Amino acid sequence: MKATLSADGPVKLLGGSSQSVSINPKGARGEPQFSIVANSTIGWGHIKVSVIGLGAKFEDATEISVRPAAGLPKLSGSGSIAGGSTKSLVIGLGDFIPDQRGLYLVVSRSPVLELGEQLRYLVQYPSGCTEQTVSAAFSAAVLWRPWQNAAAID
Repeated sequence: MKATLSADGPVKLLGGSSQSVSINPKGARGEPQFSIVANSTIGWGHIKVSVIGLGAKFEDATEISVRPAAGLPKLSGSGSIAGGSTKSLVIGLGDFIPDQRGLYLVVSRSPVLELGEQLRYLVQYPSGCTEQTVSAAFSAAVLWRPWQNAAAID
């Protein structure tokens, strides 16, 4: 029997793509072994196996989700600048997965903006159970008053 494997997407095949396997008529099994590794991108890998033998052709296709071993990191920062002056920003994105990089810049005259990332963490706490949902709503209610005052400053 001859087994052939192909891979595309964020996965690649290591070594040869084809192997021959002998099947012993007394019931022993022959198992081809292929090695596949993930690239440093996120997405769906497509694996196709084709086996020709016993007068027939057998095929199977499988999709494999490729994700990072840990959650995607998030970096934030804040600062201030005097009116009428300029400031250069150096943002290092080299350590992030290329397809998942993104950034945004928020500029405001209000000093309350520097609380933005902390407020976002408080409101969007990761798990979403009832206790955390209520805590997020309570936090938003407590912080609503300072945010109203900040809006008046702008």
